[in-house]
Amino acid sequence: MRSLTLLTLGLLAYSSAQAADIRMTPVFTEHTFERPVTLQSPPDDSGLQYLVEQTGRIRIIPKEAGAETEVFLDISDRNLAERDFEEGLLGLAFHPEYAENQKFYIYYSQQGPKRSVVSEFTAWDGKADLSSERILMEIQQPEWNHNSGNLLFGPEDGYLYICVGDGGMKNGVFLLAQKLTRWN
Repeated sequence: MRSLTLLTLGLLAYSSAQAADIRMTPVFTEHTFERPVTLQSPPDDSGLQYLVEQTGRIRIIPKEAGAETEVFLDISDRNLAERDFEEGLLGLAFHPEYAENQKFYIYYSQQGPKRSVVSEFTAWDGKADLSSERILMEIQQPEWNHNSGNLLFGPEDGYLYICVGDGGMKNGVFLLAQKLTRWN
């Protein structure tokens, strides 16, 4: 998400005349993805990009056109969503020292009870080691929407920042964003 934010801010600096010269070019046209939500690159020298699919997979995007994607993580067998809309695998962040420790973090939803989960994993030999999962936080969610899911490390402090949303329902009927006793 960081790249998208930088791109958006960069576009705001252009005048409307300059903006008319900007063109969007399709990429990865030879691949099909299921509900992509974010594209992240680890802070290492690999140059790899990881595409998060809301349905529960993280795919490694190939550097060469026409090459197949590789599955980095697959939790699609978990009960991620009540409805195929705002639940699922929603976020990914690589540890600032990923090159050394191979740690990364994901944000996903789970059912029974309905909750958002933030987990730490370690990669091994280029793939996520599912047995390394360490659940850091579980946040009860009253509804299936408004779950957010963005994860990022602060550039100055190195802290993991977690965006959790307000817990659901249109018009904020639960008023959870205003309650200092709730995570959402």
